[in-house]
Amino acid sequence: MDNKIDEELAWAAFERRDRSWDDRVIGAVTTTGIYCKPSCPARRPKREHVEFFLDGGAAREAGYRPCLRCRPDEVGRRMPERCAPAAPRSICRRTSP
Repeated sequence: MDNKIDEELAWAAFERRDRSWDDRVIGAVTTTGIYCKPSCPARRPKREHVEFFLDGGAAREAGYRPCLRCRPDEVGRRMPERCAPAAPRSICRRTSP
């Protein structure tokens, strides 16, 4: 795995809210102390206030906390089978905690 982040590409992914980058990079905002995945629906910070990490663990080690809106630490986790994409939404609503 390449440990180098191309910050221009990462920022472009954040600007597009590109879900395909959610498991590839984390953006942390220096002014709020929060880190997010690229697809986060929150308002975009100024570029000069963002630093990039490979994952949430690295962002936490640097002193950031996960966003409560996009939940970046949940990227790549499997959904319960009862809520798989093929399952009707009504089933997921009734059986989700």
